[in-house]
Amino acid sequence: MEDAPHNLAKLSPAAEAYLWGYPLVATHRTRLHLCSRHRSGELNHVEGLATPADKAIVAPNNDTLYTSGWYDLRHGDLVIDVPPMDKPDRYWNVMIADAYSHVTYIARRHHGTKGTRVTVRFNANTPPLDSDTPVVTVGTPTAWVIIRVLVESKDDLEAARNIQHAIRVTASTLHPKTPSERAERIRSHKAAPRFLKKSTDTPCLTRQQSGIRAYQRVPRTF
Repeated sequence: MEDAPHNLAKLSPAAEAYLWGYPLVATHRTRLHLCSRHRSGELNHVEGLATPADKAIVAPNNDTLYTSGWYDLRHGDLVIDVPPMDKPDRYWNVMIADAYSHVTYIARRHHGTKGTRVTVRFNANTPPLDSDTPVVTVGTPTAWVIIRVLVESKDDLEAARNIQHAIRVTASTLHPKTPSERAERIRSHKAAPRFLKKSTDTPCLTRQQSGIRAYQRVPRTF
């Protein structure tokens, strides 16, 4: 990792454009795929534990209940309400990923098990803090919220489901709730430029692979 900044400096403009653009295209395609099954602006609860047949996400835990939803923060903040847990050692977390797949967490390590309320806000200039702050910032308008609740045993499944459904994400009343058309596989490198040309730029704080923060440009639709 010590040579990472030096290696990044050697990249050609084409390689830099690929590194910058690929996460946006991949995230957009994932959003289209999942929102063709469940509307954006709403949570989708998966009430069963993962099996080898589940392929919607990469390597899901088979002892965890998942809930997820896609949101556009141009329509306003999100408010995430986490209830008190049913027992002091109940593990839970809420992950928010932006269009570059940078993530921030609202989690037990920050807020414990007594319940909390956190606001999620689009702010391209302020990186999120790894703390119990009441306001979490996201670097792009696109926010993928993923909720996880640990299931400790077969007998614990119903109690974990109750917690899963009790964690709430409230979006602005202006947020659209519409399904998308299913995204097809990107079969050509020409697909990405066509997509990116449709968008207007807006500043966004992103983090390069070296861990250095740098201001770049991100399409407004993200």
